[in-house]
Amino acid sequence: MMNTPLRSHPAAHAGRFARAAAPLLLAALAACAGDGTGPGEAKPGSVAFAYSGSGPEGTIQGTYQVLRDPVGLVPRLTESYALGQRVESQGVLRVVANMAREGQRADFAQVTIPRLTVGSEAITGICPGESCAAVSLGIDLATGGVSQAKYSCSLDQGIIRIFSIQNGRAEGEFSGTGSCVGAPGTADLEEFSITGGTFDVKVRDVPG
Repeated sequence: MMNTPLRSHPAAHAGRFARAAAPLLLAALAACAGDGTGPGEAKPGSVAFAYSGSGPEGTIQGTYQVLRDPVGLVPRLTESYALGQRVESQGVLRVVANMAREGQRADFAQVTIPRLTVGSEAITGICPGESCAAVSLGIDLATGGVSQAKYSCSLDQGIIRIFSIQNGRAEGEFSGTGSCVGAPGTADLEEFSITGGTFDVKVRDVPG
């Protein structure tokens, strides 16, 4: 069992999410124009986990589940998909997933793992750069134009494990605790957790 660290203020997560998740979202979408998927690879990419959070206005909970590859080389926020991106120059594997909602909304998740081999990385919440172990989730994000998610969540304690990374696929698990910053008019969630997180995705090489 991990020791409980000192919790940072939710505003710190807002800055980190804005600096890391939003730019990486754009980079993830652009980078998907890389190598295509060859024939005979029928198993689609998947990302799944359960999440819950609580704050002064109540609680939220939900299940995130995507079992689909992007349609075409450049995925869109209006579609559901899961994929992996290997940044060889940085020694980083990124797992990105989008779960489309009705009404031009979506939930966007990203798992960043600073390794390209089987093993574990701890999420500590201390991230001097963009290549530390991290998990972020944007809940109820507008798919058209620029809009803040209703909740921008990130973990500051947890673990990410890669079980397998070979033959153009990566498989692993993740979980942890953190907090969420609410959009204007929405209260922050001081407690947030992700449990039972798994990924099994095709991996594309992308530039650093």
